[in-house]
Amino acid sequence: MVLSLSITVHAQDRQPKTPMQRADNQTRWMQKNLGITNAQSEKVHDIILYYATENDKAKADPPGRDKKMEKQGIRKGREQELKEVLTADQYEKYLAHLQQMKERRQEKRGAYMQGDY
Repeated sequence: MVLSLSITVHAQDRQPKTPMQRADNQTRWMQKNLGITNAQSEKVHDIILYYATENDKAKADPPGRDKKMEKQGIRKGREQELKEVLTADQYEKYLAHLQQMKERRQEKRGAYMQGDY
């Protein structure tokens, strides 16, 4: 009981990361896991920062169908620009990572919905 309470409190204390923090973290991940070059790092960081900022703006908009479509457009734009900077192998590894992250989120949602958290 105490453990679950402490985890819940800790999770609630987390502050959302800024677009710059997200760009820094994602670029470091790509350097470590995809082996991107310094030239690629600069371009990737700029791309991620731009789209993270756009995503934050979209989140601030009122909910609705247009918001969902806007966020999908932002995601597609980011992926297209990253595809132009990364090698084919790097991009495939990146897409595999995105798929793993998506599956983990779905598993967590499923566990939460079933009360297994």
